[in-house]
Amino acid sequence: MEGIVNYCIYDLKYGDVYGDKNTDAIFLIGEIVEYKGATYTDKIILIIQDSRTGMFSGVPLESGLGNRPRLFLGDFNNDGICEMFIRIDAENVVAPGAFYIFSYKCSILRLIFDYKEFNNQSKFKTTYLDGNRVEIAGYGCNNQADG
Repeated sequence: MEGIVNYCIYDLKYGDVYGDKNTDAIFLIGEIVEYKGATYTDKIILIIQDSRTGMFSGVPLESGLGNRPRLFLGDFNNDGICEMFIRIDAENVVAPGAFYIFSYKCSILRLIFDYKEFNNQSKFKTTYLDGNRVEIAGYGCNNQADG
């Protein structure tokens, strides 16, 4: 891909993400940046190399600064084709990080799961019962909790 000069490969996995029984190469790349005395990853891009054509497809992720971007290939929807799970740790301990699941079936890159959308739709009520127990009730995602 043109224009990618100061990028680092953070993860590389091989698997059939197209659905043609051939092994494709899937990369997570990003820039190494210094911020407030610490090193982070920025401008993370998911790149897929189709093994049949050798062509590259990519999508930049919206996660912003993060640490340790990682990739996992697994068949999350039981169609016999690997989807791509991406985890990017947050730059601080307050936020849980960024999580995505993408499909590339038949060369169509599709976002299946986006952590921001999930977090916006899912709300929880937490009640601390004592020093060792907590009760959590979920709202959203077709779950209802009593007030």
